[in-house]
Amino acid sequence: LSLISVQKSGITKSAGAKAESYVLGYGDATGVPFKGRTGFFHIHLDRAANRIVIDLHDVQGTAVNSTELAKIFSASAFVLSAEMTMDPIDHSTNIILHLKRSVELRVLAQDGDGHKSQLVMDLRATQKEPESE
Repeated sequence: LSLISVQKSGITKSAGAKAESYVLGYGDATGVPFKGRTGFFHIHLDRAANRIVIDLHDVQGTAVNSTELAKIFSASAFVLSAEMTMDPIDHSTNIILHLKRSVELRVLAQDGDGHKSQLVMDLRATQKEPESE
């Protein structure tokens, strides 16, 4: 599999909270949009480090480079910076989004039924900052 796109798909306001949506598009090894099931992924909201860690297993190529990724997230109200690494041993692509503030995160895998395989990430402002431990 490959990562063929990362796009900001919208900004919404719901119940007074601002939200941003981002879509990560999967392709086959040659970069053609993939219409099967998304590959295995793990997305972790690390509140202690104030970041989102995205691990895309079996994604061994990408049409999006680190500079383009940083540009995509540069106007975000929530993301301070973005970095991407490739792990040739685990055959994965890893993305870290360093956050400006606490967020709520919702992730949806869209695949099957002839749809393009993609992950949709919604970042929403938290209503209340989490208490320190």
